[in-house]
Amino acid sequence: MSDFTESPLSELAEDYNIHILIDSIDEFEDKIQNILQELSKLQKNHGVKYYIATRNSESIAQRSQTNLSKFSIRRFNLAQIKLFLNAFFSGDEGKTSTLLDAIKDNQMIERLPMTPLTLSLISILYEEKEMEIPATISDIYDNFNTLIIGKAIVSSKVEFIDISFKERILSIYAYELLQKPAHIPLKKEEFIDFFHNYYQGKSLPIRKGSLEDVLSYLIQNTGILFLKDGERVQFTHESYMEYYSALEIFKHRRGEEEKLVNNFLDPHWQNAAIFYAGMSKDLPEFLNKIKIKISQSRNVSDYMSAILGAGFILQALYQTNNQLRKEVILEALSLSLKNLSVFKMMAADSIQLFKNYNLPILTFINFIYFFESFNSITLAEPLQLAFDEQYLNYSISNDSGIGYNLLELAFTLDSKRIQRQDALERLILSTPDILKEPVLNILASISMDLLGKERYKEYLSDLKKTRGSLSLVQRDLIKLPMEKLRFTAVDNINPLTKVYLFVEGQTDAVILEYAYLILTNGSMPYWNITSAGPASAINSCEEVAKTLIQSYSHWKIDNDCIYIGLFDHDNAGLGCYRGKLESKFFTEIEKDVIKKHVEANIYGLCLPIPGEKEEYIQEKQEFNYFEIEHYFSHDFLESNNMLKESGIPGIFEIKNGTGVKTAFSRRIKKISDPRVFEHFLLLFRKIDVLTGVEVEYVL
Repeated sequence: MSDFTESPLSELAEDYNIHILIDSIDEFEDKIQNILQELSKLQKNHGVKYYIATRNSESIAQRSQTNLSKFSIRRFNLAQIKLFLNAFFSGDEGKTSTLLDAIKDNQMIERLPMTPLTLSLISILYEEKEMEIPATISDIYDNFNTLIIGKAIVSSKVEFIDISFKERILSIYAYELLQKPAHIPLKKEEFIDFFHNYYQGKSLPIRKGSLEDVLSYLIQNTGILFLKDGERVQFTHESYMEYYSALEIFKHRRGEEEKLVNNFLDPHWQNAAIFYAGMSKDLPEFLNKIKIKISQSRNVSDYMSAILGAGFILQALYQTNNQLRKEVILEALSLSLKNLSVFKMMAADSIQLFKNYNLPILTFINFIYFFESFNSITLAEPLQLAFDEQYLNYSISNDSGIGYNLLELAFTLDSKRIQRQDALERLILSTPDILKEPVLNILASISMDLLGKERYKEYLSDLKKTRGSLSLVQRDLIKLPMEKLRFTAVDNINPLTKVYLFVEGQTDAVILEYAYLILTNGSMPYWNITSAGPASAINSCEEVAKTLIQSYSHWKIDNDCIYIGLFDHDNAGLGCYRGKLESKFFTEIEKDVIKKHVEANIYGLCLPIPGEKEEYIQEKQEFNYFEIEHYFSHDFLESNNMLKESGIPGIFEIKNGTGVKTAFSRRIKKISDPRVFEHFLLLFRKIDVLTGVEVEYVL
């Protein structure tokens, strides 16, 4: 400003409105006061308007002798981001569209500080590598880190600080916050004390000034840290905490990599793990640990976090072996089926989020979640490998769950980013059994309509040809609420498992599933459960026996599977258990409780009766009345008006009028006390013994 003499300014001011923009003023800490004084004089003497870009508006306002107006710059919105990308790529609409989609689809607007600098780095890397976020997210932050904290510091006290030291302070602090509950930042005094303690006895690479000077400078001048409410030292964006935490582990604490794995389902730790992965791009052992971790997911929150995290970390690890990446995709597909199972349960229970959603819509919502998580050119090869493997599995088993996974893979491969059409063509044109599945047929049609490719018109005509024979079933799928369809034969897109339970009616399945959830603190069952027979109207103990006998042909295809049919310990159930499971096919292991097929892992399980209710074990078959509902206490059943006299003292039948059991199964879902369900443990532990699965129950 000393170059502006009075004469030129006076002359300019006569003909022009002069505006001066001052940027990077924070870099001149010891000269800020003089700069503000000179700007004030220019305004007073010549009417010059000036604008100061700063990260420390409060400090600047306090030092200025003139009252300054303050304005905050908002983050870029989508329209502004699009304008920026259009300008950057000089009208290349293809690159603009692809990168904009990646930014939107991967929630980058929420996860990144959307500034011109960030967008420039994203665009430069995309143009160079033609890979979207999050494959390049660590590279973006590495460059950002170098640009922001790599500057020399101009200060009377701190003339120069090595970039690695500034970076280390940030990474140590980030990792400290990441490990704290709720990641609450330290107060400034605590922040300074923390680093004094950390560097006690260590040599500091500071030529002039103190550690406290450096810490204060990093808070005030980098834009990475700031004082929230003038008190706590917080990162200006959560992604900085996640990036610098990953950097700390990657460069200095490789032995603590296990924490990234163990906490992978937590959003902040997961983002740190993705940054960590991107710093190498080839970490097979780390990825294998992540695969094991996500396989241990047990509830809807875990499922959704694991699917999203798996998709993003596989993109960050795009140089890692494709066979291993395929295995992680297969694990995510398995979780996708479990996630769908929870969605169906929530819809059947009229949970507000999915209230009134029918089965096809639920399958599509879940389908889109997988699609968005894995839609990346970096995943083309492992997705193709996963498709080929699942296609072979489907040709052997015709399992509807695998069919659903194949549609997820095929449409993801045919996305605008990946553009591999062969998988979908193979499904539609060469795998007619998939089209004969009512739900899958509707799902394929919805997907094609919404994705809207011209080429899909041909496929839609093929789907319509098959749809004629499915019209009645599909009408029910669209019109009937999920509660009516759940656990019936048409509800056949279920998690891949080796254990299948067959029960006499829908309410039995509802009660058993919910009891398991409560007794395992919210974990979904490891078994699939369904009411036996082709339609709910004829479900009975006879259908359970019939289904068990027919299961032998399925067992011969996959002899790792276990099939268990549950019979009520009443007159009808005992009659089927004793009479339908003939001795030439089934051997009794425990009298009136367990029979096993002579060749296969197929079991008939008559409900075991708790010792507290041993009076329900009667010598004469016709005097037995024990049903699933009897696992609840007598007082509980009586208070819910579920009992009627049997004619035998101390023994009661379960009411079975229209809608009575359905209404009861709804009411129990308002109860979360595991003690109400404690007698179910006897049945679940019998099942666990037969399957060889160890389960931790809360009681």
